[in-house]
Parts: sequence; C-alpha cells; structure tokens
Amino acid sequence: DYSVDGDLADLDGPVGTALHRIAREALTNVARHAPGNRVTVSLAATGDGVRLRVVDSGVAAAASPAGGPHFGLVGMAERARAVGGELDAGPSADGWRVEARLPVRRRPEAVRP
Repeated sequence: DYSVDGDLADLDGPVGTALHRIAREALTNVARHAPGNRVTVSLAATGDGVRLRVVDSGVAAAASPAGGPHFGLVGMAERARAVGGELDAGPSADGWRVEARLPVRRRPEAVRP
C-alpha cells in the first residue's frame, strides 16, 4: 500500500534523493528478509518537513547475528543525517518499520509588484 499526504512540491534536490534512496533500501530489505510480508509506504508533509514510513507486517523479523553489520540501516541513517534529518528503524510485533523525518526548506513565494 502507498499513501501521500500534504504538499510535497518542494521535495527535490538532496532531500528528494535521500527519501528515494531510503525508501528503496527499506523496500529492498523487506524483499530480502521478509518477502511474504505486506508493505505500507506513507509519505507525509509535516510542517517544515516530510516523514517517510515503510512498515512491513506478516512475519516478525528474525533475530540477526549478534554484532553483524547492518550496512543498509547505517546507510539509511547517514542519508537522513546528511540532509539534517533522522531515522528510526526496528522490529515491530509482526515485521519491521523504518521512519525517516527530513526537513524541507520551502521555496520563497514569488514577489509580486
């Protein structure tokens, strides 16, 4: 499922690229680790920012090897921080969730004489 809420006209440049790549990595992780799970992607304008949520449900996440690298999660968090945002990710009762909150710098309105 996919939903979009609010005015997202200013999502270009680095923030748009970060959102695209975070969503792509989150969906890749679902396909890799929980291929049968249902996935919901939501994108919402939130005042001065945007929130991306990718949540899968159906089968709880399997325990990962202790101390093993999680390069996908690290990369998503780095992308969010690079544009001044943050990322939370972790298991849920029946799947996994990724939530990114990124700032959006609105374009100034055209000045009319």
